[in-house]
Amino acid sequence: MSTNNNRQYDALIEALHQCHVALMRQGASRLICATPTVEALNQQPISAQIATSPKQRLGPRVAVRARRHYHQHQVYLARWPNDGMEEVTVPSLGYILRGQADFTVMDYVLHAKVGDCVVFPPGIAKQDGSRPHIEGDNANRFCDVLWLCSSTVNKGVRCWVCRSEGSSHRSQGDLGTGWVAHPFLAQLFLEFCTEMTGPRRTDIAQHLLHSVLLLLRSEIEQGHVAQKWGKSQEAETQPKTDLIAEAQAYMKDNLEHHLTIEKVARHISVSTVTLTRHFKQRTGQTFQQYHTELRLQRAAQLLQETNFSITFVSYYVGLKYGQLRALFQQHYACSPGEFRERQNRLNNDG
Repeated sequence: MSTNNNRQYDALIEALHQCHVALMRQGASRLICATPTVEALNQQPISAQIATSPKQRLGPRVAVRARRHYHQHQVYLARWPNDGMEEVTVPSLGYILRGQADFTVMDYVLHAKVGDCVVFPPGIAKQDGSRPHIEGDNANRFCDVLWLCSSTVNKGVRCWVCRSEGSSHRSQGDLGTGWVAHPFLAQLFLEFCTEMTGPRRTDIAQHLLHSVLLLLRSEIEQGHVAQKWGKSQEAETQPKTDLIAEAQAYMKDNLEHHLTIEKVARHISVSTVTLTRHFKQRTGQTFQQYHTELRLQRAAQLLQETNFSITFVSYYVGLKYGQLRALFQQHYACSPGEFRERQNRLNNDG
């Protein structure tokens, strides 16, 4: 139970507990990932057929220009004012606690039931929380939804419960809301969302979400939570984040993945145009040149310091063997195997 004196987070703790228990009972069978099309949605490996219905957006799409500002973490990419929808740079998750929730996504409605857990990836047009999650005849209908969302401001996770009843919608008061500034928790949640959007490894996704729910609940129970979502007083006094350094660190930590400048820009919450311009100014290299140099440096280090096979080294730096061999021929005038032998001779002679 909560150790907070005013117990203001008990409702939130109970919602997280309900989600965790459901995950333990049903595994990954009710984990759903919102997709750009209904066809892609129905291809997901879940136990029950997903219910959907078409819904044409009214438009227009209004881009949020402020996302191009350097040194500024921006969440919103675009809004659809007439539709009550938004497009954001961070992923979110909605778990249905009670009732049936109707989530408007892109140009369709996803009808989710109690126990369903829906992930909304970055860039997917979805509801902005201004309208109830109820479509059609809303008489005597209601739903409660537990939400988890990444926070680019504090490197943590925000969680809250919203309630839709008929034509009303709210997410304040005794329903539960809070955010936890915890970098590792934030990374766990992002890794879970990444697993859900890529080639689905359901066992890994389930274990990641399990860890997120346990850690988030533990932090809240210990009082490491704030009710208001935003920068802490300490954060306000800190210097602005060096986004290029953040991009470089992210690239170094994810060499085994297929990184694009679009993915890195989304991770640090700036536009691709902004990252391209400032990356070149800072490093004197294009994104691709710097990425290639990182891969070569890491591969050379592994060849010198380990006995890993060249196939494994290639995988570790995110390249096929033929690609790695071509890069070594271009930059070192030898194959990876010849490079290792050369370095071994130099070390022995020394």
